[in-house]
Amino acid sequence: MVVHIAGIRRALNVIIAMEQSGVNRGIFVNTTGVFSKFRSASEEYEIIESKMVERLRNNDIKFAIIRPSMIYGNEKDKEDCFE
Repeated sequence: MVVHIAGIRRALNVIIAMEQSGVNRGIFVNTTGVFSKFRSASEEYEIIESKMVERLRNNDIKFAIIRPSMIYGNEKDKEDCFE
């Protein structure tokens, strides 16, 4: 199994390496940017993720994609925490 956390832009290379080495399971930590309202940000991620899923399915690689998001507490999140 591969757990990929190095960023979505490197994921296709990781998938190719998985195919070549016979690894058949993977967890990919992708970005919530695919859901961005800013098309310039989300379009690239959507294209990459679409290619990822297609390649994974075509090679019978079982996979999960998780998209962690930032969770903010209160108004002090913007302050320097090392005061």
